[in-house]
Amino acid sequence: MTAKRAALLLVALLLASAAPAKKQTVGAPTVVPNEKEAAGTPYRIEGEWIRYETGGILIQVRCLTEEERVGFFRQRTRLKTDPFPPSALYPEGFTIFELSFLNGSKQGFQFSPGMAAIVRGSRAELEPYDLGSLYSYFLQLLEGDDAAVEAALDAIYTRTVLLNPGERTTQLLIFEGLSARTKKFTLNLDYLLFGSTTQDLAFPFRVLREESR
Repeated sequence: MTAKRAALLLVALLLASAAPAKKQTVGAPTVVPNEKEAAGTPYRIEGEWIRYETGGILIQVRCLTEEERVGFFRQRTRLKTDPFPPSALYPEGFTIFELSFLNGSKQGFQFSPGMAAIVRGSRAELEPYDLGSLYSYFLQLLEGDDAAVEAALDAIYTRTVLLNPGERTTQLLIFEGLSARTKKFTLNLDYLLFGSTTQDLAFPFRVLREESR
């Protein structure tokens, strides 16, 4: 599966670099917190962020716009543009979340990106790209510049994160583009380890699409 996804990522890169005609791409839809689904739950919405806090551990997540992606990659990597643009293969581009953890508790915290998924209804639709797929992609994109590849990968959740008390981290989760029929979904983070206790979270989002560009 990793090899197939890596190959598709490379195809998307080649198609995007070929400057496809405007009609072939529509760009990523706007993804915002779902206030209705969050009402009456422990999830708090603050602007474009969804926050969840328990036992001194704060988790925040938002779905980045195309402009926000560029800003994030410029700040954290050597990239000057969005490395995941729309293409003929993925007309709506990719779905990218900025996810941060702050461990203000007195115990350890663990997150495994392989336990994340975009879920529509009761069905997991998408899983984030893993290290193997992203490494191949950035190696091609950055023309073998190992230091630049490492910097790009460091900005993305690709390995299990272990946070000691007082530590924090902010990285990205990279998914394929959403299905055109997706109107709402949850970003599920399963098997989060709070000390010796595990917990599953589901952050609610909704999708806004323009009828035309």
